[in-house]
Amino acid sequence: MRIVVDTNVLLTSIGRRSYTRWLFDLILNGQATLLTADYE
Repeated sequence: MRIVVDTNVLLTSIGRRSYTRWLFDLILNGQATLLTADYE
């Protein structure tokens, strides 16, 4: 699975009680690929 996530959402997903923790867990477990892009 590939997803595009705002950096702020990713940072807030790290906390154990975060409602977006599932997103961080997907990335840690290798079930999602985190893509990055440079915007100018």
